[in-house]
Amino acid sequence: MIIGSVGSLGTSMQESQQLSGVFSIIAAVPIFFAGIVLSNPNATLVKFFSYIPFTSPTMLLRLPQGGVPLLDIIISIAGLVLTVLVVLWAGDRIFRLGLLMYDQRPGIRRTLKTLRQG
Repeated sequence: MIIGSVGSLGTSMQESQQLSGVFSIIAAVPIFFAGIVLSNPNATLVKFFSYIPFTSPTMLLRLPQGGVPLLDIIISIAGLVLTVLVVLWAGDRIFRLGLLMYDQRPGIRRTLKTLRQG
């Protein structure tokens, strides 16, 4: 949803792909740290990535290692649920803004104003 919403802000297909590509890069971050996750699943950096919704697949690497506290799992799931609700709400507003401003790219100020009015 968030990739489609941000992509709708672009004026061309190439620009939309570039805007949306940021989220693909963020989602790949856990792969870069897979060695750290596998060697020390309860490290502070690994826990931090487990809590952030865009890098929460780190938790999937931690769980098979064992010894993951139940609180970490609950925080990770709660963060994902909260993020889904916020992204659906904000994505609706951003997507609508992107479609209504056909062939014009709304700036950051206009986008934030639309979210506040929401």
